[in-house]
Amino acid sequence: VIKNNSKLVCFAQSKPVLQSPKLYSREGRLFVSFRPNEKIFNEISITVGYEFNKENSITAKSGKFKYKFDIAQENFAWMADNKMEKKMINTMKKGSRIM
Repeated sequence: VIKNNSKLVCFAQSKPVLQSPKLYSREGRLFVSFRPNEKIFNEISITVGYEFNKENSITAKSGKFKYKFDIAQENFAWMADNKMEKKMINTMKKGSRIM
């Protein structure tokens, strides 16, 4: 939990367990954020350590499920669909790997 301009921000982050190709050391992260003052809950975002190519889609997957990140800005991406965020969080709670 951090305080940003007198507003509380709570987040959890995860680093990748595996990385491919191994010769690059990029700082990828997956975040789940909560900003109660702004009524934002379960916001999922990712950063991958490089700028996203605007021509490619950004997806995460776990088993047969795919989760699309609709909004990209430089090296961060967010989901626009709150229902998808909730589904992805439920997948993570089950201990499933996200790729």
